[in-house]
Amino acid sequence: MSLRQPIRILRIPPYYDTHLERAISRLISAHEHIEYQLFTIDKKHLAKNDLNLLLSMSRTIIQEEQIQMLIADSCESQLIVAKLGQEYPQLRSGGMNFLTTLHCFNRLLMIDLFGEDQCILTLNVEISQDSKKDILCIEHFFDRKKMNGYVKSSYSLGNRVSSFGFATSERLTALLPIYIEVYEEQYKTNLQSFFQVYLSQKQCLSLFKPSYLIQPFYDLTTYPYWRLVIASACVFDKEIIMWPLVDGYSGWPFFAQKPIAIMPIIICPSRHLSVEQQNRVYTRFREHLDHLISNEHLRYGWIESSYFVSTTDEIRLISMKPTYSAYLTEAFSLTNEHGNPISVMIQLVNRQRPLKPILNGKTVYIHRLWAIITQNNHVIDNFINMSEIKRIHRSNFSLDQYVQLGFQANELIPISNQQTYTEIGFIQVNGKYHELGLTNLIEFRSLLLKTPQLIPFSHQSMLVNDPFEFDPVTCLPSSALLSRLDEQRKEERRDLI
Repeated sequence: MSLRQPIRILRIPPYYDTHLERAISRLISAHEHIEYQLFTIDKKHLAKNDLNLLLSMSRTIIQEEQIQMLIADSCESQLIVAKLGQEYPQLRSGGMNFLTTLHCFNRLLMIDLFGEDQCILTLNVEISQDSKKDILCIEHFFDRKKMNGYVKSSYSLGNRVSSFGFATSERLTALLPIYIEVYEEQYKTNLQSFFQVYLSQKQCLSLFKPSYLIQPFYDLTTYPYWRLVIASACVFDKEIIMWPLVDGYSGWPFFAQKPIAIMPIIICPSRHLSVEQQNRVYTRFREHLDHLISNEHLRYGWIESSYFVSTTDEIRLISMKPTYSAYLTEAFSLTNEHGNPISVMIQLVNRQRPLKPILNGKTVYIHRLWAIITQNNHVIDNFINMSEIKRIHRSNFSLDQYVQLGFQANELIPISNQQTYTEIGFIQVNGKYHELGLTNLIEFRSLLLKTPQLIPFSHQSMLVNDPFEFDPVTCLPSSALLSRLDEQRKEERRDLI
């Protein structure tokens, strides 16, 4: 029998099925004198996308099971965590309140927190019946400059692609009606009733109308070669403890100064940024955290922010998430001593100062799996070799290979008439150097996927625009990419002459 009271944890959906269970299992192995009890809400209750229902169910479990801690993987569930943290002092949240969490969650409200000069220039377009007027407004936003932008949802919702890039008015006109239906569905089914209960129009008028966002396309492949970096930190009694930076995607060719394509590979820790660039990102991230601590009452918690960093050293905040990343939990654990984010979350609740993570020299490579879902092909087993998944779970303790799916065996993947790409999971491998890491990742992908032609080897930002720059079976660059590389090298040789 444990000599201490058990730590009772409630996990708020949506979430990856076995992600937290594995993390807790390692904690139990490392701390045998501590008892952990994990409570969950079945994912079947997400069918109606009713956040009010999840909030009500969470309250019941907190009261009946004497819950001490809440864990959330997603932005939606973190909204519920923030609301419950204000209602139940025993949860010892110490994080941001509901309204501030919502400001981080909503890309437009985030600008109100940190200012336009810190974030990506953004236009909010309220959905109307006059699409021609909306498109004229968007064209005016680019102010006669080359129209190269992105249409995005106001919210980081779910596991489906809900954005697209455009470089012409024709493409914008063709795709916008399809995605407007998506944004209206997101708002009406996921958020409207929730906002009406817990917000007033005086607090956030823009949230009471369905809308979408327009932003310039910050491109890795054209000057000034914007790179995506993910910054993470935990806050203990207002003290900021920084974690290693992570590359949000990779250029092709790998580590080229002037990449000509984006590879769908997250690298932990960052290998693309110079030490000077990393220091600049840490400085900007610390400024944003100091603002939340000083002005928004942040005292304890985990914050993850994404930034664009250019070769001209300009830094723009993309998004901020007041919770840990499911994609990076295993990556941090493998590449750092004291690197388990779940353990850190538990320490924060217990008001124990976490140790600063120490890099151990390992590097991991992560690839998110986005599948083309159709009416005739929407069972997870049609895409993934489930027997291989079972073998890995039985035999792999070193985490040289790691896979996490968003669906269980034989589970149906929801279908939307407006969207074709759905994220079904992610894979992770390690490698001592980047060529080996890339090789391991491609081999692991080939081993797991039954239908690789339905899971493009493409970054999610390119899925709607050009999903097959790389062959989905071999992951080799297309002939068009090779031709562009050849042209680039010819130009470089001419410049030398």
